Amino acid sequence: MDEIEIEAKVLRVGKVVGVATVEFRNKKTGKTIAQGRHTKYLAVSSKL
Repeated sequence: MDEIEIEAKVLRVGKVVGVATVEFRNKKTGKTIAQGRHTKYLAVSSKL
């Protein structure tokens, strides 16, 4: 069974949107297995 290494980074955080990436690599060879990117809407909290 191979071991994997996971690296995640937050690329940007704004007032209403955040962007993150993640990369899965084979720990032994360093070869990228999969990568992804996620954009998240950050709901504005009420100031009541």
